[in-house]
Amino acid sequence: MKIGLLDVDKYNGISKSFPNIALMKFSTFHKNKGDEVELYNQLCEYDLVYVSKIFDKNYSKEYPYKINGKRVIYGGLGYNNYDTSFIDNYEKLMPDYSIYSIDNVSYGFLTKGCPRNCKFCLVGQIDGATTYKVADLSDWLNEDCKYIEICDPNMLAFENHLELLQQLLDSNKIINFNQGLDVRLLNDENVELLRKMKIKRFNFAWDNPQENLLSLFDKWRDKLTSNKNRSDYSKFQVYVLVNFNSTPIEDLYRVEKLKAIGYDPYIMIYDKPSAPLETKRLQRWVNMKSTFRSCCFEEYQKKTTQVINGQLNLIIESR
Repeated sequence: MKIGLLDVDKYNGISKSFPNIALMKFSTFHKNKGDEVELYNQLCEYDLVYVSKIFDKNYSKEYPYKINGKRVIYGGLGYNNYDTSFIDNYEKLMPDYSIYSIDNVSYGFLTKGCPRNCKFCLVGQIDGATTYKVADLSDWLNEDCKYIEICDPNMLAFENHLELLQQLLDSNKIINFNQGLDVRLLNDENVELLRKMKIKRFNFAWDNPQENLLSLFDKWRDKLTSNKNRSDYSKFQVYVLVNFNSTPIEDLYRVEKLKAIGYDPYIMIYDKPSAPLETKRLQRWVNMKSTFRSCCFEEYQKKTTQVINGQLNLIIESR
């Protein structure tokens, strides 16, 4: 058969540097069967097309053209449909990195599921409210790569996570936990393993302003690195969820407190189209690091307003 792989997020210009792991695994599955596999080409006809989307309709629009496939399968979080049951040992399948011309990074999951069951997150609904092991690192690691991207939603919630952290440490690769680590689950044992790893930046999250995690962030920061310079934000990043059960005051509070103890906040807006202007400005201020370091939010608000008013005046004068 001739198989087409349609990455809708990439078509929409989202996740340009991040591949679709499911499509890479589907490619391996079909190539092992002797099928011809390629990224979808609108000018070609296919026996089967896999259409995959990670982001929902607020961020990633539907593919606008007719799909040239005798059979079309839609899947991924963006469609609230993640059926891989037709492939035995799907999670242990080596991704076909060649379809994205990737040779220096390995992507995958060691665990799935999360006990937090946050209302804004689909992980609990799709993968369950218990963290469980799905693979060993050796199952999907490209030994020639330099970097590993761990996509687990909450690895530290797995009861035997020390075993998996040891696998990562033994790989001697540069590790990135791109979904973040749960600061509430850090302890002396797992911090010791994490500290020994080649981790360019530790990613955490502070989603709920009613849950005060500040003391935990402060407690573990210096134990995770030998760099005690509190003004060096390059090593620690915290995803800050806004526009979901939080006020602008609570959002700004988390941002400023994290900055004060040496963390680099990164704003994530829930349902961005519905977010108020102040929230969108907060995101631009925080995530544009040169501005974030050079002025406070109040000053940024004033400058932004002045620029907008100046542009409006120019338009009016030109008419």
